[in-house]
Amino acid sequence: MNILITGCYGFIGSNLLLSLSKNKRNNVIGIYTKINKQRNHLIGNYNKLYELSMFDYSGLKKLITDHSIKLIIHTSWIGVSGDFKNSLTQSKNLTVIKNLVSLYKTCNLKKIIFFGSQAEYKRSKKVLSEGSAIMPVTQYGKSKSESLRYIIKSKINFLWLRLFDVYGPYDNPNWLIPNIIHSYKNNKLFKLNYPSRYWDFIFIDDLVKVIKKLIQKKSYGVFNLCSGNKIKLIDLAKIINPNLNNLILCNSENDFNLIGSNKKLIKEIGPYSFKKINTVLITMIKSNNYKC
Repeated sequence: MNILITGCYGFIGSNLLLSLSKNKRNNVIGIYTKINKQRNHLIGNYNKLYELSMFDYSGLKKLITDHSIKLIIHTSWIGVSGDFKNSLTQSKNLTVIKNLVSLYKTCNLKKIIFFGSQAEYKRSKKVLSEGSAIMPVTQYGKSKSESLRYIIKSKINFLWLRLFDVYGPYDNPNWLIPNIIHSYKNNKLFKLNYPSRYWDFIFIDDLVKVIKKLIQKKSYGVFNLCSGNKIKLIDLAKIINPNLNNLILCNSENDFNLIGSNKKLIKEIGPYSFKKINTVLITMIKSNNYKC
């Protein structure tokens, strides 16, 4: 299959590109707007990478046409980091979504895979399923939710995968797990907010395998992409830093959790055993394989 991956230097994009390109039946093209030095050694030598703006409609159309692309996996997103999650720049993402929907229709694509977020849901202490209330409180979540509404109205074949927390080697160094690891290894203070909250973490290898299964099954619609396993943040910190050295606990109250249900996903792809975060982290930290 001819596949285009946007944001190919990102955490998810780079892992999908590496995995999908191993299948000789796939012709995988990656596009990016900026080289990520952290992951350049992983995909920098791949010879099907193109620097191209997601706002360059004619450039995207030419690339899709020249390579007879049938599937787009759209991993790029403007304003993922905390500093920009309430920025009005989030609205630019809808323009990109509209461009991709238009390209789907004009270039005879078969499907586009988009990535949503748990940030679309109403905050709750309960397990979140695809039927849970949608009430985002950040511009990031609102932009995701608005994008999905537009996609549904467009009546295209799509997958919308609501991500919970993805982790693994070469993750964004500003995210929670790399931050805890870095502070622990360098004997620095770290403030852990809301230590009694429960989160759902999914290992990047599991995410890639699940997406490959969804592609093979020709699945469509909205799915939570999560492990279905919850862990309290303080317990996560103890896996990395058993004695909680230099760890400052802040905001002990717990007003909501981030726990996902993957029952719909499992029904779609069949039985699948997600890796437990404690097992993965202990193994990778001991072998010094958790690069961040």
